[in-house]
Amino acid sequence: MFSEEEMEILNENPYTYKVTQNQLHFTAKFKQLFWEKYCKGMTPRQIVAECGYDPEMLGTSRIMGIQQHICNAARKGESFHTGAQPRGPKKPPETPEEELKQLKGEVEYLRQEVDFLKKISSVRISGKPGKS
Repeated sequence: MFSEEEMEILNENPYTYKVTQNQLHFTAKFKQLFWEKYCKGMTPRQIVAECGYDPEMLGTSRIMGIQQHICNAARKGESFHTGAQPRGPKKPPETPEEELKQLKGEVEYLRQEVDFLKKISSVRISGKPGKS
């Protein structure tokens, strides 16, 4: 579990989307960066450190969980998204700030989906990957 002080430190990192005592959620940008660096041979511990996180604070099992989650999503061809994977009906936001954060996350997710669809469309039309 994260202490209040650790939660404050984690929230200051631009790659942190949300942190609770038990969970740390990342931005899509972090997940994409993590995947790219991992594919180039960096270790998960090196990647989180380079992205401004203290590996000791996160712990080995959490870092391995991050790796597993990101690698599974990438191998399944899923686009990276900010926060947790959307599941089931959403809980209504309790404050306007939460609603704004939720809506921004949805917009970012939809933009990623559009980019992904453009790339797929480009491959189908030309037969080879292209730039969108």
